[in-house]
Amino acid sequence: MADQLAPGTHNAVRAIHTRITRDRTARADGVVLVLHGTTEPDFSGRATPGLGPIGNGGGRGREYHDSLAVSTSSGRSSGRPTRSSTGGWPRG
Repeated sequence: MADQLAPGTHNAVRAIHTRITRDRTARADGVVLVLHGTTEPDFSGRATPGLGPIGNGGGRGREYHDSLAVSTSSGRSSGRPTRSSTGGWPRG
């Protein structure tokens, strides 16, 4: 775990944003909505390692899932509490 939080790693940068978002959300007035969205860039036909099936399974790419915390009283964003990516949906 310590290696994953080494300065400059993706997890270390993410941890900072998550902490800031959590702090801002705790101070927000009223309700805070966490909005989610997934994007599937299609890299079919490219020799790119780490890709997985996307869409209906016919494409190759990655999935990026983002979240955004937004205050309903001010309309302002508190930040991004989560962000993740995968090499496509697992098929079983």
